[in-house]
Amino acid sequence: MIALLLLLHSYSPSAQAETVPAIFPACEIASIAFHKADVEHAGANDKFKHCTLSCRITLDCGWFGAWLVGNLKEFADVFGPGEADLKDLAADMVGIKIGRKRLTKTRGDCDVGCDRVYPRNEPVAQ
Repeated sequence: MIALLLLLHSYSPSAQAETVPAIFPACEIASIAFHKADVEHAGANDKFKHCTLSCRITLDCGWFGAWLVGNLKEFADVFGPGEADLKDLAADMVGIKIGRKRLTKTRGDCDVGCDRVYPRNEPVAQ
């Protein structure tokens, strides 16, 4: 996944001209690398993971970066080994919405907010 993101960045207009912002800036890549292992803890269901990772990226980098990450991930799943699911995009949007709330300030706030919508230890019907 990170290889795809780096590839997208290398073909972005900003890779050639520094006046145009990168399609996939370093903030999102760093945020994914920092939070992914924590979000992948045992027992958490897939929708909770999508929600909380999107929320955390929103806190770190803004809503557009989180939206882009989620969409690119599902796009990659269409052509790669993953399983594309529109419900994953819906969970990403819930996480972005939680991350944009003024009261959401920390990773823990993301986890609590997403746990209310997608209980982390409850299996989700696919």
